[in-house]
Amino acid sequence: KNASSPEIFPSNLILDINKKKKEQKSRKHNQMLAQLTPSERKNQVARDGCSFETVKFEQQVKNDEKGVELEEKKLNHSVALEEKKWDHGIKQE
Repeated sequence: KNASSPEIFPSNLILDINKKKKEQKSRKHNQMLAQLTPSERKNQVARDGCSFETVKFEQQVKNDEKGVELEEKKLNHSVALEEKKWDHGIKQE
């Protein structure tokens, strides 16, 4: 390796770190749920489910918007190419 190049973390190390963070977060959440009464726990689980679905929906909307933007770019590129073909054809005549 080149001495001036930055160290790159191996992907398995990053996955392990992410897994540990998720486990810690899950453990803390479970501890918080354990301190609630059954009805409070039920309400919290319902809120968590709604939050998850909301985040999932927002991500899907964001992906859909990216898809629309990409299709718009493709269309604009195709239009520009067609215009160039026409311009080139007119110049040759």
